[in-house]
Amino acid sequence: MRSSLGKMFFVHRDIEMLKAFYPRSGFSERLYFQGCNAARGQFDFLVGLVSKALHACVRRIPRSAVQLGEIVGWRNLFWSLTDAMAGAPDKWVGDSYLPSIKACLSYRIFATESLPRNPVHHQQIVASGLIYLPSSSLDFKSPESTGISRVMRVDRTASTTKSASRS
Repeated sequence: MRSSLGKMFFVHRDIEMLKAFYPRSGFSERLYFQGCNAARGQFDFLVGLVSKALHACVRRIPRSAVQLGEIVGWRNLFWSLTDAMAGAPDKWVGDSYLPSIKACLSYRIFATESLPRNPVHHQQIVASGLIYLPSSSLDFKSPESTGISRVMRVDRTASTTKSASRS
């Protein structure tokens, strides 16, 4: 097997060769770079989802706004870490570069704090917002749902216009 360093070697059952190869392979830096990109995508999606769920409910709980702020903070952190990984890369073999090891190790620390909290945020905020959502615009015309406007944004002109245009 030919390595990226141009030497012939086999790693099979050679512990010393494995210990020397793995740190020089650049695998960890690339792994953390890909992981950070995935995390920032998750947080982008979560920010949009939570902000839409909060907008659907009139009664905004201050705790929910704080949780949205925390999600935005984590999102900005992972965007900054990715920018740091790509913007200040470390020199590697030949003309190649690796993502910055300092930013990679920072991602490694912060990922253990933030990623397990993703389900908690959307279970607490989004799930409570979905309780108020009606199944269709006809629910707004139902006499049983007269109290729905107290807990949810209701645009009665839009719902009547939509149903009139369908007729």
